Amino acid sequence: MDFVEQAVPATFYSSLPAANVPVVLSNGNKNWEMRYLGDRPIRCFDGGWKHFAVDNKLKIGDGCVFELMDDKDILRFEVRILCGQVPYLFACSGRSSEIPLMID
Repeated sequence: MDFVEQAVPATFYSSLPAANVPVVLSNGNKNWEMRYLGDRPIRCFDGGWKHFAVDNKLKIGDGCVFELMDDKDILRFEVRILCGQVPYLFACSGRSSEIPLMID
């Protein structure tokens, strides 16, 4: 997959629905609408992810912190972007989009 769709790490599957649902990613005062495709073997955000990535100028070395917000009507995440600021300890620990750092 590239920026067109973005896979969601399997470790998050139990916290997310196993269905296709609308999702909103929020960063600052801006929102991006897309769909979460939760009925697939590899769950992902649809092509709306590309708009989020381009608008926020994401590049290799950046990190995104997703906070699942309590919203009964829609899947909503507040996203904080770490522009090339992933702490060295985590960057060198083998973490990746496939092996994310989870904070409960």
